This record gives sequence, structure tokens and C-alpha cells, in this order.
Amino acid sequence: YLGNGRLLAVARREYDREKPESILAQFQLESVDYGKTWSKALTNITDISESTPSLILTPSGKICNYYYQRFAGFLKRRTVSGEAIWGNPTSWSEPEILLQASTDGCNAGNVNSTVSGGKHILAYYSGDERNTSIYVHVADDSTE
Repeated sequence: YLGNGRLLAVARREYDREKPESILAQFQLESVDYGKTWSKALTNITDISESTPSLILTPSGKICNYYYQRFAGFLKRRTVSGEAIWGNPTSWSEPEILLQASTDGCNAGNVNSTVSGGKHILAYYSGDERNTSIYVHVADDSTE
């Protein structure tokens, strides 16, 4: 919630084999009426594949978008002010790589985030077909 009835959500769009023109990207959903109606637009975040984004809104109004780049094995964060991307979905910052883990795309990915004691706590899974585990990472919040 960004105030004044504005809601922001981010989701992923996968490549559609039936539609070769489709773009693998996150998309941004915006509502100005507390969620009664929504607009949808592609973002400039295309280094995703079957990786659901997880957002944290910081007290200063910055949005941290956490996601796992499958096959490359990177847990990433993009940080931007809500005002900078509102109505400008292609204005997301360049990604910051927080860590590298498994590049096994089927056995690594999806970040879930929460805040505890002012710290960003991230959970993701990583491994291979024989041994995959869930890991927790505390992100250094240099966004404030």
C-alpha cells in the first residue's frame, strides 16, 4: 500500500510457446482505488524464469523486490522508491546480487521474504535432484 488508495503488486509472466512474441518478465499491477480496478504493465525485469517475486515496503517508502534467477543461481534484489516506479514500470533499478547458489533450475529458486526486527529475512531453496534444502538469508538492508 503506497497511500491515497494506491496498491502495487508485482507478478511474473512466463514465456508462452503458443505466443512467440511473449516476453519473460515481471509485470506491475497498480490500483488507485483500493483494488477495485487494476492496470497491468510489463517491467524492465526480465532476468526471471519461474521465479515468483517477493516485495518488502520499507518505512522510508522504498520497495525491495527479491527474486531468484534460476539457471544462473542468483538471489537478487532491486530497490527503488515507490514513487519512482508508480506509473513507470520500466524504471526498476539494476539488480543487486545478494548471493549465488545452485544453478539447477528445477531444484533452486523462489524467494519468500519477511521483516523481523527491521531485518529482511529471505527463504529460498537450492540444491540438485538428489539433495535440495531450504536456506535462510538475512539481507543487509542498505536501502534506508
